[in-house]
Amino acid sequence: MKPTTRNQLIIVIAGVVLTIAIYLAPKTQKVETAPAPVATAAMSFEEQQASALSALSEEDSRTIAALMARLKDQPGSAEILKAMAEKWSEVGNAAISAHYYEKLSETDTSTGISKLTGDKYFEAFKVSKDSVTRIALASKAIEAYEKVKDDATVGQEVSINMAVAYVDGTGEPMKGIMMLRKITEEDPRNEEAQLNLGYFSYRSAQYEKAIDRFKKVLEINPSRVDAYLFIGETYEAMGNAEEARKNYEVFVNLTADEKMKKEVQQYIIQLKTK
Repeated sequence: MKPTTRNQLIIVIAGVVLTIAIYLAPKTQKVETAPAPVATAAMSFEEQQASALSALSEEDSRTIAALMARLKDQPGSAEILKAMAEKWSEVGNAAISAHYYEKLSETDTSTGISKLTGDKYFEAFKVSKDSVTRIALASKAIEAYEKVKDDATVGQEVSINMAVAYVDGTGEPMKGIMMLRKITEEDPRNEEAQLNLGYFSYRSAQYEKAIDRFKKVLEINPSRVDAYLFIGETYEAMGNAEEARKNYEVFVNLTADEKMKKEVQQYIIQLKTK
């Protein structure tokens, strides 16, 4: 097994943030597929959907093709649009799922559908590696969330997702930071907002602020063991290898994630030899 490098560990940490820290981990397991397509000037949505369809299993392809045929005969059918959105979500293509939820929201203006539209665009934004596509998906997520952010029934999740989309997907990062700060001012025990502020502080080299945020997360939720990983990486970025190692070891002792445990154990060994 190759030794884990510091860059690899940073990637692991960033992955934890993406999948855990910002409410983005799906509650049900998704099938992994190629990055979700977004309509471009070079290729229409229909062409990109056809491309995504060709990559699916025969059974899933048949199901979606049948729904597409029905939708052609009954354009605007809420039942079929919802079925299409759900099926594309089931096969792991959040962007196409979001497209159909967005179409559905044109006639069904309920909070639930608008939130689902935002959630799916946000989910697609998280996994997209193309900078242009990420901007488009973040903008779509924000647009959908704007319709429901003031609805008391959606909680702070929508505002946190919007904030992250602004920071990582638009040219207005401070708008997202200010949204997160407002959430923590109103609810200092919101661990997701605190964790995201910590991570963004780390990324901008505001290391002391990052550590304070991560420690606040542990104060709120002592079982949030990934915070020790973030603290360790922050101390290492500050040049304090000893404190980094101590926090990595706490993470290793507490985490139930065996894969992560092995990765970090490998890295601790390397730290001790430096």
